[in-house]
Amino acid sequence: MIDTPLSALRTYQALARCRSFTATARDQGLVQSAVSRHVAALEAQLGQTLVIRGHRQIQLSRFQHWMGGVRVRSGERSL
Repeated sequence: MIDTPLSALRTYQALARCRSFTATARDQGLVQSAVSRHVAALEAQLGQTLVIRGHRQIQLSRFQHWMGGVRVRSGERSL
């Protein structure tokens, strides 16, 4: 079982919805580096790339939908 902080999952869910680290930080009341740290922690814990980072844009990886049994889809607000 993966012990992931709920805050990191919520941040990732917001990132999937907002599609931007900056917009996610604004949405969640965080700084951009905190959003990046949450996502990096999830990626390290799962051993999977969740976000493909580009110049001023992101794409969610194919692994985006399943994270430790939690379904996360763009546009949904509940875990």
